[in-house]
Amino acid sequence: MNSNVTRALFRDAFAQVVDNRVFRILFVILCVLVLPTFLIGARPEHLTVLFVWDYEYDRVFGFFGQMAGNVEHPDRALIQATQKLLTDVFAGSFGILFGIAATAFFVPRMLEKGAADVVFSKPVSRFALLLTRYFAGLVFAAVLATVMIGGMHLGFLLVSGWSDPGFLWSIPILIYVFAVVHAVSCLVGVFTRSSVAAMLVTLVFYAFNGCVQNAWQATEATRNDPETLAEETEEIREEAGGAFLETLFVTLDVAHYVLPKTTEADFIARSTRQKLERRGFEFWDQETGFYIAEPPDGFVREAGSSIEGSGLAWSDEAQPNAARITLSRVLQADAGSRLGASKKFFEELQKDSRVTEAEREKDNPGTLRSYIVRWMRADEGTGGRKHYKRFFENGKWLYTLESFADVQWLANDENERRMTRFRWQLNTDESDSGAVNIEFGSSAGTALGLHKRYGWDAPLKYNYFFSIGSTLGFIVVVLALAQWKLRRMDF
Repeated sequence: MNSNVTRALFRDAFAQVVDNRVFRILFVILCVLVLPTFLIGARPEHLTVLFVWDYEYDRVFGFFGQMAGNVEHPDRALIQATQKLLTDVFAGSFGILFGIAATAFFVPRMLEKGAADVVFSKPVSRFALLLTRYFAGLVFAAVLATVMIGGMHLGFLLVSGWSDPGFLWSIPILIYVFAVVHAVSCLVGVFTRSSVAAMLVTLVFYAFNGCVQNAWQATEATRNDPETLAEETEEIREEAGGAFLETLFVTLDVAHYVLPKTTEADFIARSTRQKLERRGFEFWDQETGFYIAEPPDGFVREAGSSIEGSGLAWSDEAQPNAARITLSRVLQADAGSRLGASKKFFEELQKDSRVTEAEREKDNPGTLRSYIVRWMRADEGTGGRKHYKRFFENGKWLYTLESFADVQWLANDENERRMTRFRWQLNTDESDSGAVNIEFGSSAGTALGLHKRYGWDAPLKYNYFFSIGSTLGFIVVVLALAQWKLRRMDF
């Protein structure tokens, strides 16, 4: 093909999208959804509506039954919640489904009697015409994804002053996932010449593939971590002598390697996003996903403190001797679990006659399960000193977050709120908004922490290069089958 023919095919593909009524409707709907990001500004102190009315975050969060006082950055939390809602629900779920329905007729309409006679009489190969219709579907997804994700990013940047470059990775991820389902739609369209069949089969494939990949991730997590096996699974293993589960594992393995790995697109986006946004974090354990985005409000890190040494230490900027926070970690193999370590520490603490008001209990702020030990020392600080020490696990590590504050310093309610908010800053990957979820519901791999095993240099079944390469290979095979059928058609 010469350059003029190529340009004409691309123009035809774009016209196919623009003339699509569903595309225009979705375009308008997405613009309406993005518009509030230009009209409502999430400021650090309050929410500004139409640049005129200001609303305190206590009122905004209270409407949803939440308290803004425990959130370190309510503006950031509100923006990220909005991003997650719109991308997960409207883009990752309904967006893909509407895209399938709106583009299912691209190939069947080309093959209709009369239209096919005109189209295939042109000096262009049938495969080029098929690719034109396939490319038109990708343009459909790319334009809508860019309008929504890019528009939200621009609105938050201009009005709220918030920039999250990692959020933009949702655009290529959505196109990547749609490229898979649209290839299946083209294949079914060639074989059946029916728009309805192309739409229904593609929807079934999309749901089926997501279920298979989620099931594989769930079984992969359980067979690699026997402690997570449910009692029901153990009963099945005992009754069937393990044969049933082994057959299931092999079947899911084969399906996992053959089918496109669209659920893993979320893992790739998550990994890329984390590297972009967490490089400047106060602390981030790449191995386990535990992180602290910023130092405690009003505290500064003490020079020379390190998680690899005696721990990270922060002191109150105004009164260094009045309040201090320390985060340290040791291997669980050496220190034991959070339950055992906290119990042992509490028992030793009770032997100290200078300690009063000692108590130990479960404490689960955010997504971290922990035990906390609190006590009081009257012979320290100004008016006595309150201590607490939290024990929580992450990966192979046992973390301890220890702090003390003078009673007089804590008499200031804002100081106490600063300490409380920091407890809610401790996060793991499971609490991330992350990138767009591109399958029905949440990924099983995310829920079970399987995503932590993935990487660019991970073993084959967890390798990002293999995931992308095998998925692109699936697309090539599907389009090749469509081309094989198309070449044998008579019109």
